Amino acid sequence: MKGLVTILLLLLGIASVAPASAQPPCRPPALPIPGAPVDPAFTPPFQVFVDELGRQSQPIPFLVFLGDVVLVDGDQALANQQSCLYYNQSLINPSTWSDVLHIDNSPVVPGQATLYSDCEPNNPADPCLQPFEIDFRTLYTGASQLVNPVFIAESSTGPTQYYPIPGAPFAYYVDSDPVEVSHPGCPTDPVPFSFRLFEDCHMDKIGPSGVLETLPCALTDPVTQCPAFLLDQTIAFNPGWVLIHEGALTAPVSDVLHFFGGHYVSFCSDRPESPNEIPELADVGIPQIPAGDPDPVVNIVEDLTPMVYDCGTVHYEIFSDPPEPTPTHRSTWGMIKTLYR
Repeated sequence: MKGLVTILLLLLGIASVAPASAQPPCRPPALPIPGAPVDPAFTPPFQVFVDELGRQSQPIPFLVFLGDVVLVDGDQALANQQSCLYYNQSLINPSTWSDVLHIDNSPVVPGQATLYSDCEPNNPADPCLQPFEIDFRTLYTGASQLVNPVFIAESSTGPTQYYPIPGAPFAYYVDSDPVEVSHPGCPTDPVPFSFRLFEDCHMDKIGPSGVLETLPCALTDPVTQCPAFLLDQTIAFNPGWVLIHEGALTAPVSDVLHFFGGHYVSFCSDRPESPNEIPELADVGIPQIPAGDPDPVVNIVEDLTPMVYDCGTVHYEIFSDPPEPTPTHRSTWGMIKTLYR
């Protein structure tokens, strides 16, 4: 096993990047964490979303460390066991794996996060659709086939969230087997939509027809008391909460999306922080999630303007205070309209 670790150290060209406390069990402290920025002090926040429905491979905007993130079909105790099995005994048990997120780190072109999911070749309900669906038990026969792996538990209540540096605003979101039905804001049918939500109580919507509509708020959310939009009268969307933190997951929540009633989302934002800030209709403050609320909660970090939240076949852009300059993501809106035509 020492030889394998030495090869990894040479391959990755590393010095220590993450504190020992961030390392999973049995993993050598000197190994860098897959997906962590090579230079975190000078890397802006970023988020990468991958899923099995057409978004299996996504670019990573900054240079990160190479490695595999193995999602285990079980709890974190099982993931820790697999980590020790690999690093202490050079053994793997692919029958426990649900997905492998491979993160590369090319310095020439943007890196890629690529999601590979398990499949059952003899099960018509779970066919192996190459190249992204793999029978792990057949393909992976030795520990050397994994690169600098970490093992984490797959979430059973929503997308699996992977933070290579705990508390830092670098995040990977994995929806798999198939896109989790409990993920807030996902459509119950795989129909393409794009929404732009604004604090002044208007929404831009592009549905399957490719027609752009600008719509006002429809009602007040009885739970949050925030203005709410009617997303679509026909297609339903999964309930839940999206909590948006400003700059880091450890920062306070600055905006909240609450999906409710099958067809609605309310938009809550912080109250104005200065006398010079013009209040908008959504600036009613951050609501408390009611005790015992069964709906799932996803925490994400506000990084670019506007904030982007992707869920299955739906693309959300959230415009929040303070008033933003020309959005970094605005160019993608034209691409989205083109795709739907």
